[in-house]
Amino acid sequence: MEETAYRRRPRDASKCLDLAILSAAHFVPSVSGFANGTVGLPLLEGIDYSRIFREPSALERTMAIYANVLRVDESGQVLNPKAAERRAAQWIRSYVDRTYTVDPPFENWEVELHVPPGPTDIDPDAALKSN
Repeated sequence: MEETAYRRRPRDASKCLDLAILSAAHFVPSVSGFANGTVGLPLLEGIDYSRIFREPSALERTMAIYANVLRVDESGQVLNPKAAERRAAQWIRSYVDRTYTVDPPFENWEVELHVPPGPTDIDPDAALKSN
């Protein structure tokens, strides 16, 4: 099997993707693309995966895979949006088509769900502060 952008050892917790620096220019269009059927092609072409939008845990897992696989460098440049999209699309395909086999199989770090934020902000004025 060819080495790909998403095949590697799990990240050190201190180097995990900080979604706060994730460029909206990549993440938001990808989420929208999954919603309107324009990403994950050709893997999802002709596949009705609309049920993931009615099953919150399925949508949560899709976005977790996308975010876990996505890599951002120190300057905030997104390095592998297509690899992240493909892995999320593979999960969607396996979810709606039980005969589809994900290759390579997912590693635990790819499908890991992270603790959601609490009901209140730790620092509600963080956006107002300069770096």
